[in-house]
Amino acid sequence: MDIGAIFIGLALLVLTVPVVVKPFRQNQSKRTGAGQRQGQASFTGHELKPQREQVLAALRDLDFDYQTGKIAEQDYTLLRSELLAQAAQLIQSQETEDEAIEKLIRARRETLSEASARKCSQCSSKLSADDWFCPGCGEPVGTACPKCGQTTTSEDSFCSKCGEPVAVKSEAKE
Repeated sequence: MDIGAIFIGLALLVLTVPVVVKPFRQNQSKRTGAGQRQGQASFTGHELKPQREQVLAALRDLDFDYQTGKIAEQDYTLLRSELLAQAAQLIQSQETEDEAIEKLIRARRETLSEASARKCSQCSSKLSADDWFCPGCGEPVGTACPKCGQTTTSEDSFCSKCGEPVAVKSEAKE
């Protein structure tokens, strides 16, 4: 046998082995990834949707096969119950992830509302909407123009940005 033929054979072997092994490696990584996701809220609803569609398609196929007489009733009930359990588990996983996402959205909204809360320009105390003076330092508090939102002080009669009359609150009698 010629040495060149041996080298060509070895080169073909080296080139074909990765191509043949690649699908097996991908299936293994998908299985290990699915096992890791079960214990974590990883927000991968887009990964659950194809699985759910596959289970529902398998259910449709199973029902069709049973109706056409290809599957015995005993096998049908067993396979159908297993597929229904898988579908229920996938739907429950999706709902759990949806709840976790909603919880994160609520937390983010609360953080944003706290950041946009009115604060005193002098001492940074929280102010309520009807405060004329800061409860922390007694400094007069500005109000927002009802038309454009520009901050106005209690002495202003009109907004300096748009000219809108600013509502004057009556002072408390002592």
